[in-house]
Amino acid sequence: MKNFNSLFLLSSFLGLILWWGTPSSLYGQNNCQGATAQIDLITNGISARLPGAGNLWWDGSNSRYTVASAEDPNRQVGLIFAGGIWLGGFDPGDNLKLAANTYGSFAGNNDYWPGPLDDNGQTTADNCANYDRFWKMSRSNIDAMIADFEDNGVIDQDIPRVIREWPGRGNPYFEGSLGFPLPNTGDQLAPFFDRNNDGVYDPAQGDVPSIKGADQAIWWIFNDAAGIHTESDGDLLQAEIHAMAYTYNSAAPPINRATFYDYTIINKSVESLDSSYIGLWVDPDLGCYLDDYIGCNPEKDLFYIYNQDAVDNSSECLPACPVQGFCEDIPVVGIKILQGTTGTDPNTNEPVDNGLSSLTYYNNAVYTGDPSTSDPREALEFYRYLSGSWRDGSPITRGGTGYDLSSSDVTRYAFPDNPSDPDGWSMCAEALGANDARAILGSGPFTLQPRSINQFTFAVYLRDEVAHPCPDLSDFFADGDLIETFYDDLPTTTTREVGSSLEGVQLAAHPLRDRAILSLNEGLLNRVELFSLNGQLLRSYTSIKAPQLVIERQGLPAGMCFYRLQNEAGQWASGKLLIQ
Repeated sequence: MKNFNSLFLLSSFLGLILWWGTPSSLYGQNNCQGATAQIDLITNGISARLPGAGNLWWDGSNSRYTVASAEDPNRQVGLIFAGGIWLGGFDPGDNLKLAANTYGSFAGNNDYWPGPLDDNGQTTADNCANYDRFWKMSRSNIDAMIADFEDNGVIDQDIPRVIREWPGRGNPYFEGSLGFPLPNTGDQLAPFFDRNNDGVYDPAQGDVPSIKGADQAIWWIFNDAAGIHTESDGDLLQAEIHAMAYTYNSAAPPINRATFYDYTIINKSVESLDSSYIGLWVDPDLGCYLDDYIGCNPEKDLFYIYNQDAVDNSSECLPACPVQGFCEDIPVVGIKILQGTTGTDPNTNEPVDNGLSSLTYYNNAVYTGDPSTSDPREALEFYRYLSGSWRDGSPITRGGTGYDLSSSDVTRYAFPDNPSDPDGWSMCAEALGANDARAILGSGPFTLQPRSINQFTFAVYLRDEVAHPCPDLSDFFADGDLIETFYDDLPTTTTREVGSSLEGVQLAAHPLRDRAILSLNEGLLNRVELFSLNGQLLRSYTSIKAPQLVIERQGLPAGMCFYRLQNEAGQWASGKLLIQ
C-alpha cells in the first residue's frame, strides 16, 4: 500500500472544530452516512472500481483502476491509484462554496453523500441510505425490450428487473420493486428514451434506459448537502450530481479498453454560483508510484501519465517498489475531456465548451518540503488548484517545476509539451524528481443559476508498451483523437438504440426448427444479433454483406427470442423469433 500521507486528517479535525461553533442552518445535519457501495466496471482486461459518491478508482487502500498483465491475464497491475470530483464557485456574497474528494471519505471525512436532493436542496438519512447503490444496465437488456415492443407495439414478456428498477423520472415500478420512492422533482434522473414524450419513464409503454449505445453502463447519484464538508472544509453548494460510467466493445483497441464518464451537475440552491469550476483530481500510479511523470496536451484536452525511466520499478524486476509494476513493458495512460463545462465567451457572449481549462498538480508532502506545492488544507487552496494556480495563489510559470515567483511566463497548464521534445517543457525534459504527484484537471469558469445544469464528460484510455524514457506520444495522441471522433458520433438520445426506418424484412421457416432465413427486400445485411427474453446475447453475426442470412438451430435454446438486424446503411430493425 502506498503512503498517501495524512494531512487530510488535520484539515478534517480543524473543520470539525469550526463546525462546532457554527450555526446549524449553514450545514446539512441529518446523520447521513458516507457511501459504502462499490462496483467494478470491467471491460476487455480493464477493471475500474467505482466507490460511490464523488470517489473513483480505489477501495480505500489500493489502486483499483487496473489492467490485466500481458504475461499473466490473472494478474492486475495498477494504472491509477484514486480519483475524485472537485466542484467550487462563489455565491452572490462572494462566499466560496466547494466540495472535493481525495482520500478522506474512507476515513469518514466526506464532502459528498449518496442520493438526490429535494427541490429545496435538502435530503434525509433514509434517502442517503436508500441511494447508496448503483444501477447497472447492458445494451442487450435494452435491445431485448426494443425488439419486444417494436414487433407489435406491446411489451409481451415480463419486464426484466434491471429495466423495471431503472431510476428514470416517474417510473411506476420503482418503489414497488426497491421499497423506496423516486424523488418527486422535475429532474430527469437516470436518462431514458421517452417513446411517447410524456416525460415519464414507463417501460410498459416502450421506454428504455438511454446509455449512449454503450455495451454496459453504471449509473449513480450523489450530493454535497447532506452534512458538513470534513474533507475540504468548504461550505456546501447544494449540488446534485448524476454520474454514469460506460464502455464499448470495439475493434479499435483504444476504444475497446476505454472507460467513459458523464457527470451532470444540478444547482439545487436558491443562489447562483459564479466563477465555478468542476475538476477531476487524480492520483496517478502507473504500476509503481515512485517513478511516475505527468503531462498534458491542452489543444487536445488531454492529461497523461508516463514513466520516468525505461524500467517501471516493481517488486518483480527492481526491488525499489513494494507494488507490482510493468518492468520494461510500460503503457501510457490518458484522461481526455470529451465535453467540458459550458461557459460563456466574453467577447461574443455565446456558449463555449471550456474543455480542459487548466492542468495543475501538487506533490505528496512526504516527498517534498515545499508547502506551496503540496496538499491543500482548506477550501480556498482546493479552489486555487481547481481554477489553475498553485496552493498559495501564485500562477503556474513555464519551466522547471512550474513554481517560480520571479517569472512572468505564466500559464494554466503544467508540462504541456511532448516528452520527446528536448526543448519543450515536460517533466522528462526538465529531469525532475518523481514526487508522487497528484493532478487536477479543471474545466471552467461557468455560472450555475438555481436549477440550472452543466455537464462534464471524460474518457480514460491507454496505449501499451510505449518506448521510454521521454516517450514520443504522437501515436498516443492519435488514439485520443480516435476516441473523440467516436464520442462525437454517438447519439445524444437513444436513436441508435431505438427506432428504425428499415422495412422489408422477411423471416422464412418460422418458427425455427432446423434453420430460418432472415432477408431484406432491398440492400445488404451487415449485422444480426439474437437475444434471449432476459437480454442475454445468444448469437451474433457480423460483416454479413449479403441480402439474406441462414440461422442454424445449432444449440439455440427452445423458446421465444428476439432478433436485431442492421443493414449496410446503418438502419436497424428487430422482431421475435420462436425456436422449437
